[in-house]
Amino acid sequence: MARDWYLSLQVPSIACYLQQTDVAQARVIAHILTEQLNRPGGPVANALSPIFSAMDSLLTSEGARRRLSIEIDRREVTAPTPLVVADRRDRLAKGA
Repeated sequence: MARDWYLSLQVPSIACYLQQTDVAQARVIAHILTEQLNRPGGPVANALSPIFSAMDSLLTSEGARRRLSIEIDRREVTAPTPLVVADRRDRLAKGA
């Protein structure tokens, strides 16, 4: 679960907000979360709250982003097809 959370930070809509120090902090958070999830008997309840708070400080929850009025565009972005790129190149070459 910690790995999935960490990898989710690579989504461009999140990654554009992260600096190197944020990535380092995320690695620490993922490590601590992994330790907690792998504890015999399960995670300590008191440890989860600071972990979730640290995750929020990286704007990885919808609530954290809303508090700062950051909206993520969830529309699917598709790359232009080669035909569209070629057409655009041809129009530019013609001066249109």
